[in-house]
Amino acid sequence: MTGRRPISTVFCLRPMRGQTDDDAGFLVLKHALREVFGPLVSVTSLPAAGGALNRAGLNSRTVYEFGLFGHGVVLLGGAPLDHREWLQLDVDALAELEVPLLVCGLPRGFTPAELQALAARGGTLLARDHDALGEMQAAGAPAALGGPPALFLDRAARPPPPGHAPAPADVLIVVRAPADTPLPGERRRRLPGELRDLVRALAASHGEVRLLCQSEADRHLAAAVSDVDYVACEEVDDWTDQLGAASLVVTFRAEAALVCAGRDTPFVHLAAGPHDHAALEAVGLAGWPIDIESTPDLVPAVTDRLDRLQTLSDRRLTAMPGWAALDRALMQAVRDFADRVGAARAGDVHRPTVDAQAVRSLLAAEATAVHAPSEDDPD
Repeated sequence: MTGRRPISTVFCLRPMRGQTDDDAGFLVLKHALREVFGPLVSVTSLPAAGGALNRAGLNSRTVYEFGLFGHGVVLLGGAPLDHREWLQLDVDALAELEVPLLVCGLPRGFTPAELQALAARGGTLLARDHDALGEMQAAGAPAALGGPPALFLDRAARPPPPGHAPAPADVLIVVRAPADTPLPGERRRRLPGELRDLVRALAASHGEVRLLCQSEADRHLAAAVSDVDYVACEEVDDWTDQLGAASLVVTFRAEAALVCAGRDTPFVHLAAGPHDHAALEAVGLAGWPIDIESTPDLVPAVTDRLDRLQTLSDRRLTAMPGWAALDRALMQAVRDFADRVGAARAGDVHRPTVDAQAVRSLLAAEATAVHAPSEDDPD
């Protein structure tokens, strides 16, 4: 082993709800980690909540494993309805974390005690939007605006293989199942009918319309619009390819709007809650999304935005210096994280004495949890 540079193991806690846009920010972050660390980094994802055997979030089990097997931890936020739905956070366990922590893309909704605990282990917190930044500053936690990482997805996505590029579409509608929105019940019930009306209007004015689905519930919604083709993407690269093949994107999901903004694809965003608005505001496009809850008829509202697409192009150019600042904030945070990982590693010399007994005990606990003996088993 003498003379060889060791590989750093980084665990990434992130939303993993089985929806493609959860992977968009992770792809950007992984690209940034590899750009800074070089090829000598191994990035492993864990769900921020809901994992089997309690292997999720920041709790006593995961913190123990990170100290045993890892050299750093990244907490990557997303666009959930409420942070409690995607992050399991034990402040007492977090205080025992022995490896450096990087926190980025964090939305609003955390208590001051949680933000202070994260900052104590992770240094400067990168906020997803201005609302989250305000909460962090009010809590006295060092923070900066990092924005939604999905804005920079285009530089991290791989090109489609030759001969496998998706067929172009005149209009791509990125759907979102009503049950996956924070809208009130009556407003949710109207969405399928409005989607049908929107498809008919766009087909009449712009040509071929295709739907893009990210979850099983999305597919159920798309199937209800029976005269339109839909594509279900399980991989973020396929999702990105579909967005890139469209001349116009109408999206009910904020991450798709951010990707379109980043690559200058004309888009209209139908926002279903404050998180959606906050994400576009963070990248200088406040006011462009259509607020679903306060809009009685989506078709004329979308038509109005389509008539003003030059406004979006102008605003994008105005916002780009701000995007460069967001990019610098993210990359500086990753570089600082890499420096902290390097400093910590200088003291452990590639962990030559990992506690083998601790690893055996952990494996035994997993085996017991998965294969617990039944009451009828013989002695």
